[in-house]
Amino acid sequence: MKIIILVEVVVVAVVVVVVVVVVVVVVVVVVAAVVVVLAVLVLVVLVLVVVVVVVVVVVVVVVIVVIGSNSSRSSSNGSCSSSNNNCSSSCSSSSNVNKNRVVVLVAVVVVVVVLVVVLVVVIVVVVIVVVIVVEVVVVVLVVVE
Repeated sequence: MKIIILVEVVVVAVVVVVVVVVVVVVVVVVVAAVVVVLAVLVLVVLVLVVVVVVVVVVVVVVVIVVIGSNSSRSSSNGSCSSSNNNCSSSCSSSSNVNKNRVVVLVAVVVVVVVLVVVLVVVIVVVVIVVVIVVEVVVVVLVVVE
């Protein structure tokens, strides 16, 4: 009778150990899957941020080139002499150049602001993901122990 009880205790202990091992393995696999998904999401976000920054920079460069070509055309439209009283349109080219410089300056400021905002967003996303991954690793270590 004592041998049967001993065998039953051993069987129950083996079943408990197997269940605990299976649960730990499942938890580790789930945590690893979550970490992989988070890493993929971070990569997707960073790729999108880089694409947006590149598009903004290309648009600003195109605008600056167009403004520069327009200002060079408008500055060579005609000559203004002191003897010609009907030169208001050709003499206003210098004010157009000044306006174009202001527009270029505003475009450069916008590009700098966008780049700073993108940099801050990337840093915040990376910090959040690192914190989440560290928390997940801590939980896995606690569960494994």
